[in-house]
Amino acid sequence: MEFKEKPDLATAEKYVASGEYAWNSGMFVWKASVILEQFKEFLPEVYACLEKIGDAMGTDAEMDTINKIYPVIPSISIDYGIMEKSDIVKVISADMGWSDVGSWDNLGVLHDTDANGNIVAGNHLAIDTKDCITYSKKRLITTIGVDNLIIVETEDAILVCDKNRAQDVKLIVDKLKEDGHNELL
Repeated sequence: MEFKEKPDLATAEKYVASGEYAWNSGMFVWKASVILEQFKEFLPEVYACLEKIGDAMGTDAEMDTINKIYPVIPSISIDYGIMEKSDIVKVISADMGWSDVGSWDNLGVLHDTDANGNIVAGNHLAIDTKDCITYSKKRLITTIGVDNLIIVETEDAILVCDKNRAQDVKLIVDKLKEDGHNELL
């Protein structure tokens, strides 16, 4: 058995056509000691950071250590860093009605659209607005004559992006890290 994260289109089509492959929903179950050994083997730099944080847990240095180490932990997904390399992966097949709401453009699985195709979570006043996603925690979002946008208001930031670029939100995250704005992550 092997784990392949985001194969190219041709490979993915081959996998689906064969009927012999399972789709990973991103839910993992493991014993802490086992996953730590996998980190040690496949992601030693990440493991070293985790070890430093672990050593500080429950001490007066805990928060200082987390604040110092967390921002410098190498950024790699568990999928690429461990799951694709490990030979101890097991799969449990299940039908749980799972849905990936891992990006703003997938919010439609949780919320209905209005007559203009808008998905609204929070307070939104729309005039001539089509196929937009708006999410607000507190403030009113108003839109006039726009379409195909994602607009997200939180306590410390506002995001506006074209729905076709929803996957590029990670570029903002990378830029915030690069500029030292870890408090916004």
